[in-house]
Order: sequence, then C-alpha cells, then structure tokens
Amino acid sequence: MTAPMPAAGGVPAGYHVAFRRLDLATGEYAGCAPAGGGLGIAVPQGTFEYGGRGYEYATWIAPPGVLPFTFTELVASWAADTPAGTWIEVCVRARPHGSRAYGRWYVMARWAADASEIEPTSVPHQSDPVGYVDVDTFRAHTGRACDVWQLRVTLLRPVGTTATPILRYAGAVVSAPTPVPTRTSAPGPRAGRLLTMPWGGTSPLGAVLGYWGVAASVNGVGRYADAAARHTDGRTANRSFAVAYAAGFGLRAFVTRLRDLTEAELFLAAGIPLVLELADRRPVALAGLTADGRALVDGATHPRDRLERAWLAGSGGLVLAVHPPAAPLPPRPAEPNW
Repeated sequence: MTAPMPAAGGVPAGYHVAFRRLDLATGEYAGCAPAGGGLGIAVPQGTFEYGGRGYEYATWIAPPGVLPFTFTELVASWAADTPAGTWIEVCVRARPHGSRAYGRWYVMARWAADASEIEPTSVPHQSDPVGYVDVDTFRAHTGRACDVWQLRVTLLRPVGTTATPILRYAGAVVSAPTPVPTRTSAPGPRAGRLLTMPWGGTSPLGAVLGYWGVAASVNGVGRYADAAARHTDGRTANRSFAVAYAAGFGLRAFVTRLRDLTEAELFLAAGIPLVLELADRRPVALAGLTADGRALVDGATHPRDRLERAWLAGSGGLVLAVHPPAAPLPPRPAEPNW
C-alpha cells in the first residue's frame, strides 16, 4: 500500500481516489470485435432470456484494475449506442486485499438509451461476503477493502436481428474511505473564471448540456439526470445512467470524485462546468469559483466554504463531468481522478 498523501484542502491525509478510463483494445473478447468506433457483436456466444424475450450476446472483460491502495467504493461510467432494440449489461467484480479470489460479478446496470426494448434499470439486493450494490455503487463490506477490480460489459440484441450495440467507452472511479471534511480549501491560483450558463429554470445537468449547445429534452434530463441525483427511484435512478445519457449527445461524460474545490477550479479554468452532488443525491451545477471566496451555483452565488463542506460531507466529493471531445480536461494529478 502507498503512504498517505498530503491533505488536499478539506480532505484528510490518507484519502485515496482514482479514475481509470479502460482501453477497449485490451482485455478478453467473447464474440465482440471493433465496430463503429467501439466494440460490437461479431459472433454471438449464445442466448439470454430477459423480460420474456431471447437475446443474442457477446462479452468484453476489461483487464484487472490493480491499485496501490485499497478501496471500498466503485462507480462505473460508460457510453454506448443501443440501436434497434439492443442494450448492454454492465457488471463489476472486486478482489479483497490479501485474497486471490474475486467476489461475484455484480450487475451494475442493464442499459439502453431509451425504454423501447427494455426499461433501463439497476438490480437491487445483490450481496456476497465481499460487498454489495447500492443502486449505482459497489460497496465493500466493513473489513473487506479491495485492491483489484474488473468491469465486464455484455452486448445484447434480439435473436434474429443483425443490429448491434456499440460500446464506446467504459471506466470507473474507486475510492476509500469516504472523506470527512477537516477544513475548507482556500481559493487557488486557477480561481476566478465564471462560466456563462443557460440557467432559466433548467435542471443542473440540463444547464451543463445547454452550455455545450445540447438541447436535451426535459423528460430525458429529468429521467436520467436529476432523478438519478435525487435517488427518487432505487431501480432506475443512478449517476452512471446520467452520464451515459449525456454521452449519447456525442459528449464525453463520467462520474468521479474530486478532493476539494481547488480541483474543481481546474475544470472551470478549462471551461468545463461540473454537476456536484450534495446530500441525498441532490445535484447542483457549479459554474464558477471566484478569487474572493464565492461559488456560482445554479445561477446564484454562495460562500465557497459552505458549498465545499456540504459537498464533501454530503457525497464525498462526487461530480458528473461532461465535455465535448474537443474540450480537453485539465492536467491530471499524480493520483489521477479524471
């Protein structure tokens, strides 16, 4: 295990968080192959019965994510095209520190871009001696911190069709322990940029999508974004669905944790607003942090220290980051969390 990192802003020393974007050109392939800029079904490996209908499937398993620290939580992100009744299933498994055996494959989501074929859903009541699934989050049981993880994505299409879903992107953020604020961060050298957002009563994710010129439907944003953050429906509401929905507009989107608002300043300086999650999965759109200690949130200014405490204590620094491919992310820290 690595030595504790110096404290970052309000996060105590020893807190670790890492984000990994997976390389679709590596891993184990069972019936899938490069297609349409991602991975698609090439040779179906069998059939799967779901909702009273049969589906052909192919599977990709990412290489193990080996970490120099232990983690207790994981949230996945993905982007996929799901035409003509196709869909994907995203699973994760984890290996406890000091063990050679993984836990079970947990189903994190059954996902399609709309509900014409299946109802996008998480799968409740999954647990084993290693951990359990809390809507969109794998959580290790107390005393079972893990240091290796894997993602598996199954691509499915109705039997007798030739259409295929296309997996374009997959990744995950892992962290442990959930940080408890010890102090608040001061404005850093990148503070001071305020982004012009299309507030106008729209939702936080809707405002971010509008900032990037996406006229998303109110129903779509409400279903996959703000319902996800408010956790109003334990089966369909989750953060991973929100970023998968945003990615459907040609954007790059992922869930991660930031250590404090000093890291958020880097995104704002790069012209990228963020959706921050407070307590009870309540989302807010962050559009600016000033050098004199104010935060521009949902079209109004608030004290920086108050927002940071509410954000870190409420969700452990969770954010939804959305940006076009042409808008580069800021340079990554030594322990990369984006």
